[in-house]
Amino acid sequence: MGRTIRKKKTKRTKQKKDKFQLIKKACKQFNKPIFCMRHLNTDANIISDSFIGKTYNKLIGKKGGSLKHYLPFMLPGIKEPTISAWGRNDVNKLPKKYNITKTKNNHYTVIVSPLMRTWVSALLFIRGLLKGHTFSLTLIISPCIEKSGFSGNTPLEKSYQRFKGEVKDNETIQFKYCGNINRKKYTCSLIDVVDYKTMYSDIKKSKAYNPYNKGGFRIDETLYMISNSCKDEFKNMKQILMYAHSGVLKNYTTYLGFPHDKVKKLKGINGYALVFTVSNNKVEVKLKYP
Repeated sequence: MGRTIRKKKTKRTKQKKDKFQLIKKACKQFNKPIFCMRHLNTDANIISDSFIGKTYNKLIGKKGGSLKHYLPFMLPGIKEPTISAWGRNDVNKLPKKYNITKTKNNHYTVIVSPLMRTWVSALLFIRGLLKGHTFSLTLIISPCIEKSGFSGNTPLEKSYQRFKGEVKDNETIQFKYCGNINRKKYTCSLIDVVDYKTMYSDIKKSKAYNPYNKGGFRIDETLYMISNSCKDEFKNMKQILMYAHSGVLKNYTTYLGFPHDKVKKLKGINGYALVFTVSNNKVEVKLKYP
């Protein structure tokens, strides 16, 4: 009886995951630089990033959270943070410093999160670019969700009306949000906000809008999905602009392998930008400071 000869199993070499793959695809599909900016300094940051807040954190330990979580105006279900006087002042120099190009028709599109502080940051940034001239702005609300906490990171319906109070007479704002999200295919539909309560309801029900630390999207997933599904929204833009959150950006830079000490230094920096471009089929990342 002949012997059965079995082939020896060969060890498969494990391919290293290309962590830049999705942001590279997004850059190529947009064919424009992508500016991922941390929202401007907020009234909550004034406390949490101050000597008081830092001292408090040392006393209770990192797991205790920031002092801002216990402020009366930041209690859950009452009020979202908005941009501080410091943030409003500093934003005026950012468009020029980041070499942002004006559009020919003064219409702009900016990607934001469901939290009001990113909307106000985008509005103030474009206002700083235009220096008082008339403009229209489309805000695309996307799943780039900050880590959940005791307060401050829950979208509140009343914030929509609060934001309307920020808009001047010569400024036109339109809202759209990412709906019908397919995470496997990285596709979505842009839905015009006609009834803001419907938007908040849809966002609350969608798993795609979970915080990044609870299975939500990374920032590169969000950008790739938008580049796949609605890049025509940005045809007027010379750069892709996105306002996100400190935790979201630090989570992504950590994922990419940025040195821990460098990532840690980003905390509290007002309006910094991660700029992604592709050259010779390689992603280039630049960190721009205000």
